[in-house]
Amino acid sequence: MSGSEGGDTPATNLYQVLGVARDAPPTEIKRAYRTLALRYHPDKNPSAADQFKAINEAYEVLGDPKKRQVYDRYGEAGVNMLDSMAGPLLDPALGDQLCTIALGLTLVLGLVVIFLSFLSVRVDDKVQWQYIVVFIPLFVVDGLLLVVLTQHNLAQSQAEHTLNEDEEEALSSIPAEDRQREREAQLKRRKHMSFFNGILTLVYVLLFTLFQIFVALRLDHYVTWSAGLVFIPWFILEGLNLLRLGLEYAHSLAMVIPILEDEPISAKVYAYIHLTYSVFWFFVLRIVFAILLVLRIDESISCHWAIVFIPVYLVGFKYLVSLVYLRWRVSKYTQSGSGHTKEAMLFYVGLVVFVITGTLVYAFVGLLVKRLQVSTSVQVAILLVPVFIILGVLFCCSCCCLPCFAMGIQTNLSTGSDDMPRHQIPPNRLLTFTEPLPEPVEPLGGSTRSANSTTPIMVA
Repeated sequence: MSGSEGGDTPATNLYQVLGVARDAPPTEIKRAYRTLALRYHPDKNPSAADQFKAINEAYEVLGDPKKRQVYDRYGEAGVNMLDSMAGPLLDPALGDQLCTIALGLTLVLGLVVIFLSFLSVRVDDKVQWQYIVVFIPLFVVDGLLLVVLTQHNLAQSQAEHTLNEDEEEALSSIPAEDRQREREAQLKRRKHMSFFNGILTLVYVLLFTLFQIFVALRLDHYVTWSAGLVFIPWFILEGLNLLRLGLEYAHSLAMVIPILEDEPISAKVYAYIHLTYSVFWFFVLRIVFAILLVLRIDESISCHWAIVFIPVYLVGFKYLVSLVYLRWRVSKYTQSGSGHTKEAMLFYVGLVVFVITGTLVYAFVGLLVKRLQVSTSVQVAILLVPVFIILGVLFCCSCCCLPCFAMGIQTNLSTGSDDMPRHQIPPNRLLTFTEPLPEPVEPLGGSTRSANSTTPIMVA
């Protein structure tokens, strides 16, 4: 229930415990807590233990800015849910954040649709625009991403970083004299890593923008570079990806080695192979696909275009194998009698997403291969139909579903799902009945209801 509503709402109870107004500043709340804590402390007032506990609980909520916002908006039930899985949904700023994300996604998806529309009419020779004009919507998207990432990096550089519960628990085993120094060192490393990731993402966008410019210049014949030169920004981007993946792999390896210290050689080999595969499989497929694409565009190889797209087929095959393995695990748990409804639900959701998305994506890939092999076989407008379907669904989700979801969360949490208007039912619209007797009784007049029933039901 919202704290702004009148009457004796849950948002006023804790304020009454501390004896402060709902709009009291944090300093006044802290001062009131100290005064009451001294007055009702069990050492001074043994009979006021319950009141002292209530004062501490009230200050624990009102003394924390985030908990206070949640309490003012959703009441005590919202505070109790903060540590649950639904806790992130209680953030008072969540609705605004989701609406901002929805607006950004809608704008980006709209620009991508415009770009693909321009591209289809240009490649099909419906218009004679230069490709640098066709790419303008993508350049706008790149500019928006650069602005957002720059603002995010500036905000992250000024934000205070904290350790999570596991890291704090690990620090508790360190001697007290070294604990603060180690905490500061970890926070410093986290800040540097956050800054590094932010700069790396910014460089990704810059390189991708440069790649788009090179492609547009090459298509407009302003330059006569080979595909290898045009793809240089892309390969630099993948080199940075390899650096990031290498750091991630080294960190994961450092965590796995102590765990596998007492394991047999076969288990160690399997763990290392699985870790290497899980980190690098997608990177390897991307690099192989880019190399095949460059060689085929430059006609250094003359194979069928379907062979060039083999890495793309392998991505779908990998996810199909993952679904089959998940299905095997679900059936194994079902046979053993241990219920794993979470994995079963994950399998069915993944299967539906894979079938729908895979059908559209690989329909597009098949049409693209046919177009590249025979340039007059398929019009680009038809070739892009699966892509437009996917983008259309995402566009509807971002501009309609996501804002409605955000508003629904805030409304339901503020008012409660059970706070629907309840109306008194007039007595003349009530009909009563009794539970059936243990032995069958012949109904009178064909009715199974008794005239002396006591349980009311509503007649619509």
